[in-house]
Amino acid sequence: NTVVNMTAGKIINNRNTSSIGHAGTVYVVSGATFNFSGGEISGNNKTTTSDIMYGQQVYISGGTMNFTGGSIIPTDSTRNAIYVYGTGTTATTTGRLTLSNNIVLDSGFIYCSYPNSPPIILNETLNPASKFNINLGDNMAGCTLVDGTSAGTYPASVSNFILNPDLTSLSLSQSGNDVIVGSDAIYLHGSRGDDANDGSSATFAVKTLKRARERLDANGGNTIIGVRSAKRGNADGTSD
Repeated sequence: NTVVNMTAGKIINNRNTSSIGHAGTVYVVSGATFNFSGGEISGNNKTTTSDIMYGQQVYISGGTMNFTGGSIIPTDSTRNAIYVYGTGTTATTTGRLTLSNNIVLDSGFIYCSYPNSPPIILNETLNPASKFNINLGDNMAGCTLVDGTSAGTYPASVSNFILNPDLTSLSLSQSGNDVIVGSDAIYLHGSRGDDANDGSSATFAVKTLKRARERLDANGGNTIIGVRSAKRGNADGTSD
């Protein structure tokens, strides 16, 4: 239950060369809270090539980051500045990022890849000028990205979130006060899928190619995504 407050100063130009953590600098683990209200996090990196998908500056793995002020500037604008992931389904093991108007996230992406619980909530209602670039794992299809409905949250608007244009099989849409992830792709898992599923996400993958093609015809899509198995804790959020 560690709480770290950063109100000023800089964390800059660091290199994580170890096998611990997937971020250049800040690693928020299960049960921990990082309150970032001022200062700068920038120029940090993880040197391991396999970690390119993770947050260059901040990796949230089961903890919570309250981002209410200050700035985060990625080393490379094509990579993820913040990565939100979880390790379970409870309040202390589901990664969570809270956002406000009074922050600077200069290019780069917020990457979310854990479908068990909405990874983003708002500290306040965002104004139209607040824009956040979003990157997603395929397993987020059919899930809530921003929770604007639960007690203590603020209503979310899809207009504040810009999806990576490379994610052609995914989309963001409004559902009440929430922002949800949609997909026109069909998910296929040859061993663990079930043709009774609708194929809308990795969790509800179909089993056979025949059924996948039927679902594509039904929803007007043109992409079939093969789901691979992985152990709980991997970055793609799937489990065996």
